[in-house]
Amino acid sequence: MNAMIYVQATEVGGTHPALVEAMRRGACIAANDVSEHPEVLGHAGEYCVKNDSASLAAALNALVHAPEQRRRLQVAAIERARRLFSWDRVADEYERVFLDLAQR
Repeated sequence: MNAMIYVQATEVGGTHPALVEAMRRGACIAANDVSEHPEVLGHAGEYCVKNDSASLAAALNALVHAPEQRRRLQVAAIERARRLFSWDRVADEYERVFLDLAQR
């Protein structure tokens, strides 16, 4: 990812693949503060008020002038994506669900 900051501006949609991919690539992420994004991104990103341009501008400005914070968020995003959204993790979760259903 060649952008200094990736903006996840979606409003709905669950675990958005573009957000997970940005995390995996180590992007510094600013996201709309909607319930889905903190579930995926956790503390590995900066949030702005949903669809509020002033809030987004403030978040971007703060991140542009804080290289240490950007790096911390990048590292946190990579780690969170690796831990929560790897194919091994997804397969393990599906297996757990199917085994649970089979035992009912």
